[in-house]
Amino acid sequence: MSKLDHEKAKRLNEHFDLVHAVANGDFARPLLTFQIWKTISIGGMPEEALLKALEKDGNEVTNWARDMMSQPEFTVAKERESINLARARVSELGFTEMPTTRELWKRIREIGELCPAEVGPQLRHQYQDQPKGEVLWVAMEQITGSDGGPSVFGVERHGGGGRWLSAGCADPGSRWDLGRGFVFSLRK
Repeated sequence: MSKLDHEKAKRLNEHFDLVHAVANGDFARPLLTFQIWKTISIGGMPEEALLKALEKDGNEVTNWARDMMSQPEFTVAKERESINLARARVSELGFTEMPTTRELWKRIREIGELCPAEVGPQLRHQYQDQPKGEVLWVAMEQITGSDGGPSVFGVERHGGGGRWLSAGCADPGSRWDLGRGFVFSLRK
């Protein structure tokens, strides 16, 4: 840096954030892109009607998922709209070690967006042909349940064929196994 003339030093200073990011390896990881896996509809159905629709279709809803749906943070869109979802395992998001929820959400925001909370129940309602044994966690702002813990929805199909909407703890410091599957929203 001592060999830079005034003009080069000025340009370097103007782009300090970019130079700093490159020097720290922030751009060493390749840009991740994901295709649309599934497009679902959200909105236009009150919370109570959504829960009834899930049960009418033969889906099971755990007590934790019910509790999340009863919290003020759980909202549904007033108008019907489509949302494009991507699906990826944690390792496919570029992690080589188990990330925390905070790290995982940061990466998802780099390539897409967190889902509205309504995506969990709506995906369970609309994904009737989910393969047996598959579990997908919904990348979303956590909802604090009545137990005080922050949770996200899980969309599961058990080996016996049962379709479940569940919930799981997602503390900011919780770590996620590299094989866990997530869904997140793609930007429009």
